[in-house]
Amino acid sequence: MKNLCFLSFCLICVLVLATSPGMAQKPDTVISLSNGFPSGEHFNLNIISKDPATFTCPGPTYDELGNQVYGNVIYIPEYAEPNILSGSVKILIESGLKGPKGFTGTTELQVTDWCAGFGTDDIAMIRLPKNEDGYRVYARVLGKPTKDPENPLKITVYQPEYSYVTDENGVELLQLGLVTPDSTVQTPVEFIRYTGKSKATNITPLFLYTGTVTHLSILPPSDGATPAYCCTADANGVYTCVAYDALTCGGVPFYISSTTEYTDAWMFNIADFVGALWGMDPSGAKLLNVRFYKEQNVTIIN
Repeated sequence: MKNLCFLSFCLICVLVLATSPGMAQKPDTVISLSNGFPSGEHFNLNIISKDPATFTCPGPTYDELGNQVYGNVIYIPEYAEPNILSGSVKILIESGLKGPKGFTGTTELQVTDWCAGFGTDDIAMIRLPKNEDGYRVYARVLGKPTKDPENPLKITVYQPEYSYVTDENGVELLQLGLVTPDSTVQTPVEFIRYTGKSKATNITPLFLYTGTVTHLSILPPSDGATPAYCCTADANGVYTCVAYDALTCGGVPFYISSTTEYTDAWMFNIADFVGALWGMDPSGAKLLNVRFYKEQNVTIIN
């Protein structure tokens, strides 16, 4: 009887040790919730529509030390003349392998220009921290639901388009034609505010890149190839490049160092600094809630 009790006690000890935090590691898991959003670490972005007749874009806010406070809210008009190719309202997202240009140490999503679509060339801007694994992006529409099925309250979002793609030397790869995406264009996503609970949609495919990127280097390759471009820098260290000509080049010669093929890669991780214009067409929907989830060690369980 004593031996039986001893064995039972040992079994209990083994179970306790096996389930203690120090002995077993729980796998990182993302579980889908009832609202369609996964749980897990994420950045939150709220896009709120306003009536242009009564709305005035607010000024910047500062903390007690005089530092500007960047929020996570962007204001757009309730309605805008639709642009079915890329969207009438634009948001510039800045990120990259090294982070947002000029603010590489950013660790939070920061809205640096919070109004878009209220005037000519009125573009909102956000900084998205670098993440070597990219993000999973979800969004849902909120606010007062539509009552007229023939004229639903909605917002349409489109695939972001590159505005600039820059390497660490400040060379604009996009302008040189060194960024070549394939011809695949993702279908725009419509968010319609119906009655009842609004569920989130996975819009990550809108932020993926498939294509080739050619990289440049100041160092000559070992095969003795001639330079491809002659580049001169401005006061900010950004290069303007033309085809290399040994007789006329008065700047820095750059060589082609490598070409990388991407398939469904996070679109901001193809270069050191990347800016992409994200377009949308608002049609009465009050709020679009967007979440950027970090991709590291996650599993979706529906």
